[in-house]
Amino acid sequence: MMQKTDLRRHYKDLRRALSPADVEQASLRLTERFLAEIILPPMAIVAGYTPFASEINPLPLLALLRGQGLTTLLPVAAAPDQALVFHAFDEKTPLSKGRFGMNEPPSSASMLVPDIVLLPLVAFDPVSGQRLGHGMGHYDRTLEALRAKKKIKTIGLAYDFQACDGLPAESHDQPLDCVVTPSRVYSFTS
Repeated sequence: MMQKTDLRRHYKDLRRALSPADVEQASLRLTERFLAEIILPPMAIVAGYTPFASEINPLPLLALLRGQGLTTLLPVAAAPDQALVFHAFDEKTPLSKGRFGMNEPPSSASMLVPDIVLLPLVAFDPVSGQRLGHGMGHYDRTLEALRAKKKIKTIGLAYDFQACDGLPAESHDQPLDCVVTPSRVYSFTS
């Protein structure tokens, strides 16, 4: 089995090979799969993300969830070694580049604690629910902090090719509850 650094390089190379049309089509199919198979509680607070490079794009899904009356949030990175915080956003919210080059809502937007967290990933283990991120630990710290406050549901959003059997995991790695891809849903908890 490859080490995490090699796995990151391999799966990022696979993502980089996608055309913008490939990304758009996969994101739309994932949105359809999510809406068909994932049931979210009414009035849930859902945190998403803005896609980086060729990550699956959750923004169309978040717009549809807002249309169902759910509150949507985006992460804001306060500092490299701290948990992310989440601010409310909708289609009218002006986004600007944050600390790590990600589009973020303004600090004046309401800061809320999500019930559901939609996460980007580099790869995931289809058996254990382990997630391989970009290697900076932002989401591991964030999920640990959120889980200490309340019960949350974590849902990874991925391409089908990002499934990696036997993904190495460390004690600080936070597993996911499920992963949605364009063709299926992987559930890891009851």
